[in-house]
Parts: sequence; structure tokens; C-alpha cells
Amino acid sequence: MRTWLLAGAAVCLVVLGFARMPPTASLYGDALSYVSMAEHGPTAAIAPFRYRVLVPLLAGLIPLPAPTSLLMLSVAALITFYLLTLATSIRLGASAPVAFGALVAVFLTFWHQYNFHNPYLTDAFQLASLAAMVFALVIDSFSLFAAAAVMAVAARETSIVFVPAWFLLKDRGRGAAIVLASAAVAMAPRLWYADGTPLVESMGRAYRASGGSDRFPWVFARRVYDAYGLFWWAIGIAVLANLRKALLMVSFALLFAGALLASIIAVDTGRMFEMLAPVIVPALALAVQSAGSWLKAPGSGNVPA
Repeated sequence: MRTWLLAGAAVCLVVLGFARMPPTASLYGDALSYVSMAEHGPTAAIAPFRYRVLVPLLAGLIPLPAPTSLLMLSVAALITFYLLTLATSIRLGASAPVAFGALVAVFLTFWHQYNFHNPYLTDAFQLASLAAMVFALVIDSFSLFAAAAVMAVAARETSIVFVPAWFLLKDRGRGAAIVLASAAVAMAPRLWYADGTPLVESMGRAYRASGGSDRFPWVFARRVYDAYGLFWWAIGIAVLANLRKALLMVSFALLFAGALLASIIAVDTGRMFEMLAPVIVPALALAVQSAGSWLKAPGSGNVPA
């Protein structure tokens, strides 16, 4: 029964998200590249979009217009993300209501709402894949972790920063194997669909397009802060409350590093930090759960003798 309730809650969040922020009527920015790739293949877009092959490939297999197919994939990915983050939070010790409350808090942040406004990107699929990797760490399932890692990297290359989590938290043998496999998945489309632009030149071009050195240090710091605004305080408290939980701390550190590196060459800095959501939700849920347990404990000063 609880599983069905959580699934229903996840679907309701997606419906509410699109009701609050309907999809844009006119495609723009990165979405144009992904639609072109879904219709005509990876070579229809420039780097780095042409290397993010998985989501446009899946969209191209759906017998519907490319924008509709991409939207459907984002809907499925968001529902998957919600279910997996709820399951992760509950597995780690949070109650279902507290886990759902933490998820709603992240759901209401600006850059998560952007997934509903522009659902023609690879962002939602990346969120679902990263959430699957976190859940796999929790339940100790290497097969799930490996499959999700390959999909995450094929969808968006920044996901590769999280692949070493198995190596760091579980075992080095299989961890090293999946790191190498993910690196191969990331490199394959860059070799097969190379446009002749050297990697350093491509990154430099993206860096200059994002504003270059004018963004450092204060403008860049401001954009990082704007990713979550005052919600960073809640995230900070959640991190401090879970310092002894190696799984959450290592996961948060890897994803934060990846978001920070990606945001250096991205125009929409805040959007890059949305990849932290699969860890923020359970960390926040556990922090609230711990606070509630402390308040109820005898001798806490808040319960009559």
C-alpha cells in the first residue's frame, strides 16, 4: 500500500509541476539541439550537445514529434527521480512523511521547476540516473549502479564525476571497472561524432560564451548562491547533520565538485547544481528526522517529565 501511495505522490508532483509551470510553447537554447538530434541524429548539433546521445536517441525511437517524445521522457524521468529519492530516504531511516516533505522542499526550488518549463533537455534523465546510482549504493546493488552510471554518462557527461562513488564507498575492483567503462562511454561519441574542434578549444569557447573571467570571483559566487538561494542554509544544516554518514557525504562532495566544474563553462550556473538533488533530499530528510527524534527524546528539555 505504501508503495502505491508514494507512486501516486510522485505522479501528483509531476502534474502539479506542469500546472505551476507549463512547458514553454517555443523551443530555445539547448532544447533546439536535442530536438535536432532526435530528428536527424547526433551530427545535427554542435559540441557538446552532439555527444549526449542517449536521450535524443530514445526520443527518436518514439513515433511522435521530437519535442513531445522528449517531454514524455522527462515526465518518466521525473517520476523515477521522485520515487528513487523517496525510497533512498526511507531506506536510510527517514519516515515516509518526512521524506516526502524533503522532496517537496527541493521540488519547489527554482531550478527544479525549470524541468517543467523546459522539459526538452537531458536534465531530468540525468537526475533519475543519478538517483538510481545513489539508491544502488544504499541497497548495495552493483548491477543497478553500473547500469545507471552508463545511462547517466551517456545522457550528460558531467555525471561521470559521481561514478567513482562505488570505488570510494564499496570495493575498488568493480569500482575501477565501472569508472573505466563510463569513461569509454563518454569518449565513444566524442571519437565517433568528432567535429574536428580540439577539446581545449571547445571548452575555451564555452567558457568565453558564459562570460569568461568577468564572472570571477563575485559574479560566479553569486550565481552559485542563486542556485538554491536561502535554501543553501537548509542544505548546509542537512550536510552538518549527516557528517558521519559516509555515503551521503562522499556523494555530496562528488556531485558538488561536478556541479562546480560544469558551472564554470555554463551560462546557467544554478541549473548545474540541480544535480545535487538526489543527495539533498535524503540528507534533508534525515536531518529533519534526527531533529524530531531529539525533540521527542526524554531529557531533551522539550518533553514534560
